[in-house]
Amino acid sequence: MPDLISHAASAYLFRNLIPKLRICQKQFFILVLLGVFLPDIISRGAMILLSEESDFFLTSQYFHTPFACFFQTLIISCFFIRSQRVTVFLALTTGWLLHEAFDVMQGVLGPGYYFILWPLSSQTFTLNIFPDSAWYYVAFLTTLTALLTNKTLIKKLKTK
Repeated sequence: MPDLISHAASAYLFRNLIPKLRICQKQFFILVLLGVFLPDIISRGAMILLSEESDFFLTSQYFHTPFACFFQTLIISCFFIRSQRVTVFLALTTGWLLHEAFDVMQGVLGPGYYFILWPLSSQTFTLNIFPDSAWYYVAFLTTLTALLTNKTLIKKLKTK
């Protein structure tokens, strides 16, 4: 999904629904947010570095696959102290899994394709639950749901 608001809102919604998980605590939640943006950061970064005329331009989509995200997460986790590596890995993985789940629900946008099963299959996959043109509705609904499930916000509204 091209809309980063939806991805961020999905991370907050996840945190609101399962707040007791260690990865949803303050110090690790930022890594869930990084994980939510990771597939787009890496694949779009590759697209920027490669010109559209390049034979390798569309190969940047493979950086957006779960296979590639797994290895990107593994590499990033290595930069943390040993006692935090597993939690960092789980936080980042949760983020990019949320990202991939949202992406696979929409129709394909622009040059993007979802190679969810790569390298096992080079077939693209999408559930087409909502068209790519409806991303702003999804962003609104995801953000609204994240706000409505925020316990701190609910407590403040109840006291007024």
